[in-house]
Amino acid sequence: MDGSKPIALIGFMGVGKTSLGKKLAKQLGWIFIDTDKLIEQKQGINIMQIFEKCGENHFRQLEHNLVLELKSVKNAVIATGGGLPCFHDNMIHLNSFAQTVYLKKEADQLTNHLKNKKSTRPLIAQLNEHQLHDYVEQKLKERTNFYELAQFCIDADRYALEKITFLIQSKTL
Repeated sequence: MDGSKPIALIGFMGVGKTSLGKKLAKQLGWIFIDTDKLIEQKQGINIMQIFEKCGENHFRQLEHNLVLELKSVKNAVIATGGGLPCFHDNMIHLNSFAQTVYLKKEADQLTNHLKNKKSTRPLIAQLNEHQLHDYVEQKLKERTNFYELAQFCIDADRYALEKITFLIQSKTL
């Protein structure tokens, strides 16, 4: 595959796309793009405020617009928001210009990771731990078909960060 083609990391919130993406980009000498952070920079407010002021539909449109803008990017690792692949044919677009990697984790692991990070995540901020687990399970069921459209899938429950970066490089470059 073309080494300049960007690598797009997809998967549920809390799976480790940002941490992994930063590490992978550094190893490759590429730029790192976090779609949520880029949207925040462009809008001048954080994701939580975008959801509160404009709603989820507006946010999903901003994500889609950003995906279209990223089509010309080279030598980049892109960490997408957890819902980005599931709206506006974004997976089709990502697959057309990037090497897509689905980082997969089970609901229990995701819930355990997310329970202390709810304040920065608008879709789960108000949920107790039981509700959070139910939400994660339900959303995984809804989103898995989109995530599985990725060109590569890595079980992020099975491997440490270093091994995952190695696996991605061996599969995509």
